Amino acid sequence: MPDIFSAYDNRELSWLKFNKRVLEEAIDESTPLMERFLFESIFSCNLDEFFMVRTGTLIRRMLDDDSKTDNKTLLRPSEQLLRIYANVRELISIKDEVHAKIENELSHKGIRRLSYDRLNERQKEFADDLFDSSIKPFLNVYHISHGDIFPFLENKKIYTAVRYETSNVHSEAVISDNSAVDALIILPSQDDKTEYILKEDLIYASSSRILENKNIIEKVMIRATRSAALTLDDEPVTDTDRLEAMTMVLAKRKIMPVLRLQFSCEISQLFRDTLTTAAEVSGDRVFIERTPLDMSYVSKLHKMLKAREHLYFESYNPVYPEMIDEKTPVFDQAIKNDLIISYPYESMSPFIRMLDEAAVDERVTDIKITVYRVADDSKIISALCKASENGKNVTVCIELRARFDEQHNILCAEKLKSSGCKVIYGIKGIKVHSKLCLIKRNINNEPICITQIGTGNYNEKTSLQYTDFSLITADTDIAEDAERLFEELEQGRTTNECTALLVAPTILRNRILTMLDNEIRHALNGEKAYFGAKMNGLTDKAIIDKLIEASKAGVKIDLIVRGVCCIISGIKDLTENIRVISIVGRYLEHGRIYIFGCGERRKVYISSADLMTRNTCRRIEAAAPIKDERIKKRIIDYFETQLSDNVKARIQRSDGTYSVHPDHNNSRINSQNIFMGKIIQPEKNENKETVSSEITNLNNVEESMETPVEQNNNNEKRPGLFRRIIMFFTRKKK
Repeated sequence: MPDIFSAYDNRELSWLKFNKRVLEEAIDESTPLMERFLFESIFSCNLDEFFMVRTGTLIRRMLDDDSKTDNKTLLRPSEQLLRIYANVRELISIKDEVHAKIENELSHKGIRRLSYDRLNERQKEFADDLFDSSIKPFLNVYHISHGDIFPFLENKKIYTAVRYETSNVHSEAVISDNSAVDALIILPSQDDKTEYILKEDLIYASSSRILENKNIIEKVMIRATRSAALTLDDEPVTDTDRLEAMTMVLAKRKIMPVLRLQFSCEISQLFRDTLTTAAEVSGDRVFIERTPLDMSYVSKLHKMLKAREHLYFESYNPVYPEMIDEKTPVFDQAIKNDLIISYPYESMSPFIRMLDEAAVDERVTDIKITVYRVADDSKIISALCKASENGKNVTVCIELRARFDEQHNILCAEKLKSSGCKVIYGIKGIKVHSKLCLIKRNINNEPICITQIGTGNYNEKTSLQYTDFSLITADTDIAEDAERLFEELEQGRTTNECTALLVAPTILRNRILTMLDNEIRHALNGEKAYFGAKMNGLTDKAIIDKLIEASKAGVKIDLIVRGVCCIISGIKDLTENIRVISIVGRYLEHGRIYIFGCGERRKVYISSADLMTRNTCRRIEAAAPIKDERIKKRIIDYFETQLSDNVKARIQRSDGTYSVHPDHNNSRINSQNIFMGKIIQPEKNENKETVSSEITNLNNVEESMETPVEQNNNNEKRPGLFRRIIMFFTRKKK
């Protein structure tokens, strides 16, 4: 019998494997060039956040008590940090190679990042004028060896550090930029070329003009990443001053310790020691990178060059949801039948329309909603404000601790309160992460409630980028549970009793464990038993241990885990009945699905919760049962289509690594393309069966399902989401 610890993976190291899969999208030559460049940028942005949050948390734990180990791999915080640093260095090496290749390919397309010494005379004149007029006046120079205090390195800001000589005396200086000039400087160029220089490269090249009469010996660009491992729950505050306390937390984060110091090139040990000592960072936290230290400029370049369509994914506009009629009020439709919306393939507009309709409907008395992240200029916030101004009782539970969106949520809270909404801030120590909206309408003195439960945020922007589900239902059990949850939130309490919803932190985990026990009993009785789940992360040890127990009992388990996955599948006598895949593609896989059982006893849920300890134990979450048979079949088919993906899916192996699908070069199944209606013709092995272990009889399902057409922005009709899945598998069988 293998050691059970062989079935566990470390959370932080598993996350780095995920980010490597993101980087692989930048390598994949089947992905359009500008999209590959964007994936590289996403990889770098992800790494920034990883250091700020996860590494920052580990360092806090190490300083508090380094003897406390990870409960799965038994690694101490210091041991995890050593492995993180080693893995990150390997990833940076790969990224440097990827970046050089992408930039070389872009240069052949007339898109070039230039260093100052490669500018032509016209471009140099442009850059020099910009530097002299708009950058140089806003530079601060700190001569360290001459008594100046080493500047405070702001989080993720790029500085130029210089070592120079005057009168045979070596000195150091740091140049800080406070100008408003954008990092991406587009240069004048001929024809249809796009040539640019980064502001930090211009400052770096102009250091001799900044430090006049100085003999520069060496120089380097540096960038510090500071810990963000400080939250509202670290502050001794009461519910009445949480808004002010959150503002203080954001201020304190700016002066948290440096966790990573990036260098743009190798420098002498003497100069390196000077900089690391001044920044109060140990040498093992220094990373030398050959690519730009801040890749955020790529997103601006990505937006700017959209006219070059051949360098991008083919454009796609979400269609109007196939289950919703555009001409009938959404509330009225939901009273008759449950409705489902699948982002980003279907538009969020019906949900926004439902809020707008509720805001002006005289029969609507109450609107309650939980808000975690919303878009800038959010139409949802505007609709809630309008409803309140029209006399509705609007209650908004807004989570101030949505990391890196805290300031935006503070502004939203102030706007909502100024419109008369009742704003509450959740519970101390427990984030409100559920996606719940409850609308109450009074008809003949009888309240009728519609509940919306989602897997993703109320954010119009991310609904175009993240795959999520949004259920709209008039189910009375769900409405009563939602009402109870809101009442408890207003009292600062968690919900301990629900009929239909699985609510964390008090109910969700135990109910999942109970349903897994039920599958184990069926398996031990020689019956078919099954569990399938789609999520962003899996870290909850109690659930992982139950999955191992279920696998040993013979329960077949399919897990689609985009990111962190702390269970290792395929280990004989432990996890051999578990299959884990991860899909990283054009859209960010974000929806959560739980499937228990087979055949008639199969239960399906959508949820805001990943099966991570933070979600199951430290957050308010909600999972909703799918009772409508049409919607249940649709979600099962969605899940099984993703299981059959052999293009963007990566298969977890029994050593914890991930590899491309073994059928990657055969009949190519890209699930996201299928959902967009792009039916990919099999290249070879046309009669090969799908990878999924539980594809339903799609011909029978097709006959029993309503499959209206969808309509795109050009008023062209094309098959709906479910119909497209049917068409795909029917074509494969032929």
